[in-house]
Amino acid sequence: ADYMQGDAVGGEFPASMHVSLRRKTQLRYGENPHQRAALYSDSSDRSANLVSARQISGKELSYNNLLDLDAALDIARGFAEPAVSVIKHNNPCGAATGDTLSEAVDKAMAGDPLSAFGSVIGMNRTLDEATAEFLCQPGLFIEAIVAPDFEAGAVGLLTTKPRWKDNVRLMQVGRLDEPARKVSRRFISGGMLVQDADRMVSSPLQWNTVTETPVDDDLWDDISFGWEMVRHVKSNAIVL
Repeated sequence: ADYMQGDAVGGEFPASMHVSLRRKTQLRYGENPHQRAALYSDSSDRSANLVSARQISGKELSYNNLLDLDAALDIARGFAEPAVSVIKHNNPCGAATGDTLSEAVDKAMAGDPLSAFGSVIGMNRTLDEATAEFLCQPGLFIEAIVAPDFEAGAVGLLTTKPRWKDNVRLMQVGRLDEPARKVSRRFISGGMLVQDADRMVSSPLQWNTVTETPVDDDLWDDISFGWEMVRHVKSNAIVL
């Protein structure tokens, strides 16, 4: 369990692993309506996570909701500044940082406004009233939002003002101080694949410009943002 959390670093993976999970809830169905599904908790995971999150509003979470919320949280927690990610079908269709959360959500939703309809949103700051006001504008529809916390006024707006009202799922995960799990695992037929999570940190100070065109500070900021984002999309990815 400690190794899966990432307390042991470097060297070979252990010769054996013991994974203990406890069923938290039976889901209505899986990825498709004909598939059964359930949610299990891992007590060894001490980071802020969806399984131990508090749902403060909305309908029951679906299998696909949980996948999208997990992806949204994983992106948002990777940034130090206020950040927002927009997820549709488990892929980011928009993400941004800003001086404030409301600025970040405005830019993130502008990344692909069409796909943002019916999306899931992740944030790394408490969702405040200014951000809630933006999300309540006509024409937007949000399935679920995950954030460290929600201001009471923001909850009031999100659950009463838009047409979706209290159907929106609001997930409070708490402080993001604990790092995310450092080891990822994936079950396959007959076993489980384990690898280090992709948490490589890089800085423009380590990079070299190989063209004659100089790179100004604003462009370095864009490159750094793209570097952080590209790890969250599929192989051979391009981030625009």
